[in-house]
Amino acid sequence: MNIPKIYVSEIFNSIQGEGILTGYQTLFVRLQGCRIGCVWCDTKYTWKKSDKHTHSAYDLYEEIKNSVKPESWICITGGEPLEQITSVLWLAEKLQHNDFTKLSIETAGVIDIGRTGNIILPDNKEILDLVATGMFFSISPKLKSALKERFNIIKLLELMNVWDMLIDAPFRAQYKFVVSTTEDLDIVKHIALNSKTKHYIIIQLEESKIKDVSFIAECCKFIKLFPQIRFTVQQHKVLNLK
Repeated sequence: MNIPKIYVSEIFNSIQGEGILTGYQTLFVRLQGCRIGCVWCDTKYTWKKSDKHTHSAYDLYEEIKNSVKPESWICITGGEPLEQITSVLWLAEKLQHNDFTKLSIETAGVIDIGRTGNIILPDNKEILDLVATGMFFSISPKLKSALKERFNIIKLLELMNVWDMLIDAPFRAQYKFVVSTTEDLDIVKHIALNSKTKHYIIIQLEESKIKDVSFIAECCKFIKLFPQIRFTVQQHKVLNLK
């Protein structure tokens, strides 16, 4: 059997602090490698891959199996996990087949970054196979504050349409938009008015805005206009957890 290698930054047990799974005890498997380059990224140390931090996917499975019980949540994050999709798929299937069924993946929803746009649509076989594992997808498309001139609203809406087709069962995914400016809020407004997604939509304060009273007030006004959207903060940052 050809077992793929996987680039791992760190593995740690904590409390999920983001999205609808907030509060659950979770084992985080943080992978290396990300070509997106968000301006305000809080895990820039994961961007580059290092051969010093490779595991076989099987060894990683064994470490996970020995760290948590099957009823625990396991979150594969990064970095950008879809840059190692073959390895992630192998790991997810191995976990699922051994009763670890509470799996989630944090992704920007992209496969690659082009010079003229912020996404290339995820339409290859491995994505479909990963969806078939039953994993919960936390899809966090990046907005203007993160991508600057690379941002493209048309491509973002196309991205959401593709993911909606891939994950057709309602509420098996969340779209988590990190907001840092009123322009970001305007973009999410456009999304709310033009997307027909059946999944959760969340706005999450970018870390530097956690104590920005005026911007928090803007977010609260936004939620009053769009009550189908949830407003969240990184709970683990507020509680000073990993």
